[in-house]
Amino acid sequence: MSLELTHQRLGWPPPEEIRNPSGEGSRIFAKLAQDKIGRPISQLLDRSDLKIGVLSPNSQSDSTEAPLAIVAEFSGQATDNALRELHRLSWNFSHSPTVVTIESDLLRVWTCCEPPDKDRPLQNYVVQGFTFPDLKRVEHTDIPEEAARVLHWVNLVSGQFFSERAERFRRDQRADQLLLANLHSVRQLLRDAELNDDDVCHDLLARIIFVQFLFDRKDQNGRSALNESRLAGLQEAGILRGRHKDLPEILSDYDETYRLFDWLNSKFNGDLFPGKKNTPVEREQAWRQEKAHVKSRHLRLLREFIKGDLEMKTGQRCLWPQYSFDAIPLEFISSIYEAFVTKRARSEGIYYTPPHLVDFILDRVLPWNSEKWDLKILDPACGSGVFLVKAFQRLIHRWKRANPKEDIRAETLRGLLERNLFGVDKDPHAVRVAAFSLYLAMCDEIDPKHYWTQIHFPPMRGHRLINADFFEEHQAGFCTSGDRASYDLVIGNAPWGEEILTEAAITWASNPDHKWPVVNKGIGTLFLTKAAKLTQPKGRVAMIQSASSILFNRSGPACAFRKQFFTSFGVQEVVNLSALRFKVFNRKTHSARKSVAPSCVIIFEPRLPSDEKISYVSPKEAETLPDDFHIIIEPQDQRGIRPYDAAQHAEAWTTMMWGGPRDYVFVR
Repeated sequence: MSLELTHQRLGWPPPEEIRNPSGEGSRIFAKLAQDKIGRPISQLLDRSDLKIGVLSPNSQSDSTEAPLAIVAEFSGQATDNALRELHRLSWNFSHSPTVVTIESDLLRVWTCCEPPDKDRPLQNYVVQGFTFPDLKRVEHTDIPEEAARVLHWVNLVSGQFFSERAERFRRDQRADQLLLANLHSVRQLLRDAELNDDDVCHDLLARIIFVQFLFDRKDQNGRSALNESRLAGLQEAGILRGRHKDLPEILSDYDETYRLFDWLNSKFNGDLFPGKKNTPVEREQAWRQEKAHVKSRHLRLLREFIKGDLEMKTGQRCLWPQYSFDAIPLEFISSIYEAFVTKRARSEGIYYTPPHLVDFILDRVLPWNSEKWDLKILDPACGSGVFLVKAFQRLIHRWKRANPKEDIRAETLRGLLERNLFGVDKDPHAVRVAAFSLYLAMCDEIDPKHYWTQIHFPPMRGHRLINADFFEEHQAGFCTSGDRASYDLVIGNAPWGEEILTEAAITWASNPDHKWPVVNKGIGTLFLTKAAKLTQPKGRVAMIQSASSILFNRSGPACAFRKQFFTSFGVQEVVNLSALRFKVFNRKTHSARKSVAPSCVIIFEPRLPSDEKISYVSPKEAETLPDDFHIIIEPQDQRGIRPYDAAQHAEAWTTMMWGGPRDYVFVR
C-alpha cells in the first residue's frame, strides 16, 4: 500500500501534498504532526522510515484548517506497541479526528476521539480497514469497491465519512476536552479538601502541568527535559534530599515538592511561581504565604490524580497517565480559564473563545505567509490569553520565514513577549493563566536541552499583562492620549452583554474628545472605539462583538452608535456568526451554560471609510462536518454592503444575511 495508490485510485492529494503541503496553513499542521507524533514514534522504533503527513481539506490553502487525518506511512508492518503509541499521541494532538495508517498490505482509519486504554483491544480503535494482499505494482492494483467508495476523497472532504460514523468521532472525547474535565474535577476536590484560595489553587495546578510538561518534553535524542538522571543530579547538588524517578514520587514528600518548585523558580523566573520576588527573603516570604494554604493532603490528592488512581466525581476515570503534554495543543491551556472562571465573571459577559475561532480571525489579520514579524499587538480583554498565544506563535513563524538560516533563540522569544505583546483583563485569574500559557508557548519553541541554560522567563503580570479595566486612563500601555497609535493590531473578544458597563467606561465614553453612544448599557462596542484610538493609521482592529448590539438593534443609542461607527472607520469585513450561535461557543464537556447570544467579528482600520463595499460574510451550519469546530463559508454566504447602508439601515444586515442585493432593495 502507498500514498501514490491512494492518490491514483481514491482521489487523495499527491503524496508530497500530504507529507509537505504547499499551503502555509496546512504546512503548519504537517510540521506539528511530524514533531509531536512522528519523531517520538521513530525514536520508539529506532528507525527513520516512518513518514508522517496530514490529509488537509485543501493542502494548498494558507488558512488554518484542521486536518481530516494524520497520515502515518510505515515501510512494512507496524508493531502493536508502535500503533498504540501512535494512537495515544494522535489522540493527544487533538487537531484531527482520525489517524490513517498505511502499511505494506493494510490501510486503516483509526479514531482519535476515543481515549487510549491498554486493556482495550487495539483493533477496537479502527473505524475502517482494508487489506491489499496482492500488491506488486500500483498500476496493476485494484482497489476493493467498498474501499473506493468509503475512503474516496469526496466522501472524506465532504464530511460524509464522519457523519455516517458520528458515534466514533465525539469531539468531547479528545484529549484536550477530557483534560479540562479532569482539571475541573480535581479543582473541586481540592476545594473540598479546604484549599479555598483560588489563586493558590490555580497556581498549584498550573505548576503541576508545567512540571509534567518538562517530564514529557523530549529533545531530538528522545531525552526529557526533566528526568530521573537530572533529579539524581539535583540530589547530588544538595537541592533535593532524596532520589526520585518521577513527579508522583516527589509529590509524596511535601518538603521535597517545594524544594523542586523553588529550584525551578530560580531557573525560570517569571510569574509561574509565587516566589518571584527579587531577593531570597522576599521569595521565601511568598512561598510561606502559599504553604500556609497548601497542606500535605492536597499534594497527596494531586499525586493520586497524576498516577491515575483518583476517583473523579464525574464518574469518568482519570486519564492523566495517558496525556502527553508535549503533544496536546498549547492553546488548550487557555481553556483552563473556562473550567476555573467564576460565576461572577460569567454574569459579566465573559466567555471562553474557541481556538478555531481565534485562528479564523487571525488568518484574516495576521496570516502565516508573511515575513513581517516585528508587530505590536494588543488584546484589551485578553482573558486566558488564547489570542496572545496564537499571535505569539504566528510572530515566531514569521520570524523564522524572515530568518530561514537561523535557529530562534530564547532571547528572541523573550523579546517578543517583552516588546510585541500586551494584554489587559479585569479578572486576575485570567491574567495568571495568560502568563502561564505564554511561558509554555515559549518553551515549546526551544530544544529541551537548552532549557536549563537559555530560558529565563520575563515578568509578564503587571508588566505586559495588566489586571485592570481597559477604560482606566492612568495605566501605561492603553492610555488613550499617552499610547495613541501605538499598536499595529488590536485583537480579542471583548465582554459583551447588557448592563455590564463599568464606571471607567462611562467616563471614557462621555469624554468630549471621544464621545460615543452606549448601547444597551453594554461595554463591548466601546472596546472597538478605544481600540481604534490605540491603533496606528495603517493598523487594524479585529474583535468579536455582540451582533445584536452592532448590527441588528434598532434602539436609538444603537442606531446612533452604528451611524457614528460606520462613518468614522474603514470597516473591511463583518463576519456574522448568528447562524452558528449554538455552536461557536458551545462546550460539551462542562455544565456551564451555553452562550447563545448572536456574535460577529468586526475587522476595520482607524481611518475614514472609502466607497469600497464592506465584505459581509454570514456562514451557516454544515451538517456533515466531523465536529462543530469548523466554520465553512459558501459562495452564497458572501455579500457586499455599502458603508452608507451599513450606517443608516439596520435591515441591510438582516436581509443580506439570508438574501441578496435584490432582496435588500425589495425590503427597503
